[in-house]
Amino acid sequence: MLKSQPRSLRQIAAVLSIVALLTAIAGAVRALSRADRRVFAEVSVDPQGLKEFAGLDPDFVFDVEREAGFITSPAILETALKRPEIANLELVKQLRNSAAARLGRRIRVEIPEPGVLRIYYLGERSFEAVRFINAIAATYIDEMLDETFRLRTERIELLERGGRDATSRVAEKRAAIGRLEALLAIAGKSTSSEEETNPNESWTQELDALRIAVEQGEEMQVRINAELAKLRIEPHGTAVRLHRAAKL
Repeated sequence: MLKSQPRSLRQIAAVLSIVALLTAIAGAVRALSRADRRVFAEVSVDPQGLKEFAGLDPDFVFDVEREAGFITSPAILETALKRPEIANLELVKQLRNSAAARLGRRIRVEIPEPGVLRIYYLGERSFEAVRFINAIAATYIDEMLDETFRLRTERIELLERGGRDATSRVAEKRAAIGRLEALLAIAGKSTSSEEETNPNESWTQELDALRIAVEQGEEMQVRINAELAKLRIEPHGTAVRLHRAAKL
């Protein structure tokens, strides 16, 4: 009997360990089940596409994580609350003027994979929560598309002004080249051999500098025109889109 007791204790301990493990697994499954049942929508963001559509420099840093803060900002929430599809929801009407602040505390954003923003609701699952989250996702998409269009328009206007300025400067320098060439032609006929180097040398140096400036201006015109031609082509698709709508 004395020898069999340690074996029984070991068996009991093993059974208890298995029970504890199964309880932990069951708890984890329940936690995952609760997590999976969150009301959420997902928005797909293509940083490279956004930069191209907006006409931003290729080395511009687009911080996707910063967008998470923007989605939960008062600007997005207050705009979302004005959308007709949720303006009359009981969830919103009950909170009245404090809706943006109080509902904002129930919104979280995470990045489950690169380029995807998941917007989810901390609270009871309901049709109203679904509509609220979808409205926030739609508002964010609208804001990003509007901002992209605004930046693209501003970039086009800036390039057009730069193109006009470059054209004007090149024209001025070409006119100056014509005047200098005429002066040099006259000076070459009227100046004696001893005086040839006095005015002609400085004019020649200035003429060379003007010709270099014209070449640089023409190169700039080519670059500006190429970028303008690219920006004036209507982009296909979108760099920000709804990846997954919220649902019950």
